[in-house]
Amino acid sequence: MTSKLVRFALSVAVVAGAQALAVSSASAAVPVFAATCPGNVKVDADRRGTVRVNGRVAQVRQMNPQYAEARLGRVMYSISGGPGSVSVSYTGPGRANGMCRVTAQAAPTPSRPTAAMPSPDAQACLRAVTQQTNNPDVVLLSEEFSQAATLVMVGVGPGKAPWKCLASRGRVSEVMSLRN
Repeated sequence: MTSKLVRFALSVAVVAGAQALAVSSASAAVPVFAATCPGNVKVDADRRGTVRVNGRVAQVRQMNPQYAEARLGRVMYSISGGPGSVSVSYTGPGRANGMCRVTAQAAPTPSRPTAAMPSPDAQACLRAVTQQTNNPDVVLLSEEFSQAATLVMVGVGPGKAPWKCLASRGRVSEVMSLRN
């Protein structure tokens, strides 16, 4: 394998009704986690985004900020969510598939110090999530800026159900629940 820093993937964000492409590190957005899959298969990811399956390094492909695929041999591990809300599933030969049990994961950390007033992107996302859920009980969980868009994580209701929102320049391009 060549240098870990050489691996790149395209992440696509819709900004003001048009698509904008940005290049991001393929492993940077993989959350830190440990999981156990059926057959006592151990899957984990470190802070650098390296995914290991039973200690062997897997090939990682970052599909978007909230979804990556790790392949080792003929088995594909799908990793979705972010810090604090990771899900891992697998697909193998002969239609073998299932969910892995996440046994540990990193807690979400804000990408910038919490300010008294959220950024315009965060404010737009809070409004959009409130409107889509018809629930005024929303809280800003985290905010990560990139050139393509700002990823805003929002908690909804008393249980702080996780929602993901992408916004740029105060305009929302995507709102999605991270729960089924």
